[in-house]
Amino acid sequence: MSNHVINVPDLSCGHCVATVTTVLAGIPGLSESRIDLRQKRVQFRLADDTDLATAMQRLREAGYPAQNLAG
Repeated sequence: MSNHVINVPDLSCGHCVATVTTVLAGIPGLSESRIDLRQKRVQFRLADDTDLATAMQRLREAGYPAQNLAG
């Protein structure tokens, strides 16, 4: 399992949090997601066989483009 922190600049309200939560819940291998609305950050864990690009693509498709803060 690997930990990830991403910045989601378009997070602005509770509806955004609910949408991002739903998107992340639908990604196999993604767990323990935590969303910080104030800092516009999302933290989660990925199984070793799950690619971070999958999460980033799903968020982008839902209207929430993100940047990986880990570099």
